Amino acid sequence: MENIYNSKEYRCSRLGYWLGTAFDYLFAQLMGDAFLAKVLTYIGIGDATIGVITSLQSLMCTFSLFSLILVRHITGTKKPILFLKSSRMTLCLFVYLIPFLNLGVQIKTILVAGAMMLLAVVYNIASPILYAWGTGNFDPQNRARSEALTSIVSLVFGIVFSLTVGVVVDRYDHANNTAGGMIFLIVVMLVLMILNLASTMMIQEAPPKQERQEKLFDSLKFTLTDPGSRSMTIFMGFRSVASGVLGGFIGVYKIKELALSMGAIQVINVFSWLLPLFASFPLARWADRRENYTKAAELGSILLMISYFVAIFVMPETAWLIFIYSGCLEIAGITTYSGPLYYNLVGPERLVSTMTISGLFQNLILFLSGLIGAAVVSAVQGRGSVIFGVRIYAQQLLAAIAFIFAMLAYVYLKKVVQKQKIISR
Repeated sequence: MENIYNSKEYRCSRLGYWLGTAFDYLFAQLMGDAFLAKVLTYIGIGDATIGVITSLQSLMCTFSLFSLILVRHITGTKKPILFLKSSRMTLCLFVYLIPFLNLGVQIKTILVAGAMMLLAVVYNIASPILYAWGTGNFDPQNRARSEALTSIVSLVFGIVFSLTVGVVVDRYDHANNTAGGMIFLIVVMLVLMILNLASTMMIQEAPPKQERQEKLFDSLKFTLTDPGSRSMTIFMGFRSVASGVLGGFIGVYKIKELALSMGAIQVINVFSWLLPLFASFPLARWADRRENYTKAAELGSILLMISYFVAIFVMPETAWLIFIYSGCLEIAGITTYSGPLYYNLVGPERLVSTMTISGLFQNLILFLSGLIGAAVVSAVQGRGSVIFGVRIYAQQLLAAIAFIFAMLAYVYLKKVVQKQKIISR
């Protein structure tokens, strides 16, 4: 009997999902790390405020619950996702247009914060539905390899994009024309928006829903009481603290304290992406053979600890360590296998609801840890980045906190998550 996943419709859908995810990834690059920090710095927003704005996006995770309501009432998936994607990309464009508005810094700051919060609302509503819709075209026997290909396509696009765009923006900066560089990025966004929507339209309409139709309270109760779901929520929560306390401040650290140009930052990014580009598929094949992604995720947790440990020692004199930090962080990201992990522990029927509610808690943690990070940055910079007579940058302290929670995540994975019953392979 022919495998339906080899049919033209499924192959075309996978290609559309891979391309759409890649274009989403490019938008994420423009809305994070150095690119976003550059835009916000150009407006005149301070370091701590930049971190708070980034963290505010996590607070909007409560709106992800609307995805559970939406998935029960929509008769199709393609049109709602196209609408949500269009809205998200339009908000990204608006953020880049704000510096050109003839308004004061405070008003611009409020507009940026509002736009990014709305952007996070749209993302949190669309993300679980898009993931379940897109990965529904993957052969269950090759789940990790299919997700690895998703990462590989995104990384290839990201490498070409970063090298090209980073060089062009640097040329504008060297010509003292920062505004021209941002106009160039706006044009790039418009092109990416068209390509993204065209790719998403290649995905076939979702089949009848597998997701169990239950009330929101019942989904919440299951996520908090089911051993597999609860263990994943706590495991990802530890990782969220590590990510949230440092992630919102590392971009501005590269630009200001480390004094790296956009071109140099993109070279670092390309280096860090080349490692998972070559490693992701062999690792995914190994993970698929085990059919238990809780074991495969152990490698990602170890690399995450190494990444944050190295980040503790990153300062202007040792800026080269950022290569090791970024490389380990990227490989750690692709070897977490969070999607397959949830699939293992809760099965396809509860995948959307569990990932949505678990993501809600993760984002709340990201927000709170981001506020802690902002307080640390303000306190350390207020002391001139000198503690007990020793020059210590705020991001070094944040990296130490991130390392502790990454270590807790690893221990919890070994002691609890790996002992859970596998529901679906």
